[in-house]
Amino acid sequence: MKMDYAIVDEILNIKLKKPVKVVVPEYTVLGDPLQAFLTAFLSALKIGKRNKVDSIAKVDFTFTQAEIVTGFTDADDPEKQEQLRSVWENICIHTSGVLEFIDLPNWSYNGDSVSISCSDEGFFDIDKVAENIDGIVKTASGTNTLSKIKFAVRCLDANVMA
Repeated sequence: MKMDYAIVDEILNIKLKKPVKVVVPEYTVLGDPLQAFLTAFLSALKIGKRNKVDSIAKVDFTFTQAEIVTGFTDADDPEKQEQLRSVWENICIHTSGVLEFIDLPNWSYNGDSVSISCSDEGFFDIDKVAENIDGIVKTASGTNTLSKIKFAVRCLDANVMA
């Protein structure tokens, strides 16, 4: 028996659900580290609610780049490199432990516990200042007046974490 599925589809008129693509725009958060990271964390949960995400078990921060204002536009000579190291070290002192502090309360999303993590464990580690300067920490251009730390926030459910 042959069947014309186009006719069957026309008669039954079955609509298939299309997968929902969640596109999250890029945001800028300003302020001290506690305020900036807490704002990013709560915004991620809010976007999840808005997009009807059922479960979020973990919010993960991944740092991609740091552009540090030092007063110099390049860091080629040793004095400029030392200035960059000094400024980045100061930022690390003030920022180290902030994500762990934010993770202390028992955050929940739809009744399930939510934890906060950082993919780059040593990003703000005072012992890894030189290593990070050789990697993703750079001197900002001469037109910048604020240091910028770029990061991505990912929400993971229990299935993705396993």
